[in-house]
Amino acid sequence: MPPPDTQDWDGLAVAWLLDLAPGDWRGLPAVAKQPLVLALLVADHVAATRSGMRASVAGLRSKVGGVLSAPQAEAAVAALLGEEARLERVAREVGLVIVAIEGTQRRPASRPGT
Repeated sequence: MPPPDTQDWDGLAVAWLLDLAPGDWRGLPAVAKQPLVLALLVADHVAATRSGMRASVAGLRSKVGGVLSAPQAEAAVAALLGEEARLERVAREVGLVIVAIEGTQRRPASRPGT
């Protein structure tokens, strides 16, 4: 993401957040047209996805034991751990976008001539 003072930053932030959100959210104007609401909901969505990923990692070996070989199971676990790490980065990035949105919404409107 570019700095918050970049032209059309809100539009860029909304587009990025919608890419992270479930596709159906694009059809919810009350969400998609409110950057702060969207960012907060995406943060919750990412947190829930991370929680589900941790549960999947914790139970995968026992669920696939006897079906997959040990190397196949470990490869699947490694892939899930990589996804968990990606989601952790995304959670931090969404948090920074939330802070930036809150900061831009709290700025006083500029007055002509100032």
